[in-house]
Amino acid sequence: MSTTSTNSILSASADHLAAAPNERSEIQIHGIRSFIDRHAVALYDTLDAAAGETGTNLLEDLVGVLSTPWPNSDHVLDLLGRIRDLLSEASFERLDKADRERSCRASMHDRVRWFGARLTDMGC
Repeated sequence: MSTTSTNSILSASADHLAAAPNERSEIQIHGIRSFIDRHAVALYDTLDAAAGETGTNLLEDLVGVLSTPWPNSDHVLDLLGRIRDLLSEASFERLDKADRERSCRASMHDRVRWFGARLTDMGC
């Protein structure tokens, strides 16, 4: 094998490895976008109950960022992390009140735990 072909192979391998994190980000963003497409309404309702306008505004920001052709993955993960943190900080009293005032199939406590787990699974 000549030096030129060895260098070409090494260069191609290095290019592939350099692209791998970007590809992982794209896959992660696609999964997040799919999740939000399926669960945005329930997450919005849960955030409204758990954190009020602060939570719903964060979700609206996230939907806006995800609607761009090439969302910044760091920004998306930051927003998801902030949403997850708001859910984890929700008071029991606020969630109990939401359960009494809203008719939902699942309790707000269960919804907060479920969404918190899913957001954690997505890497935020």
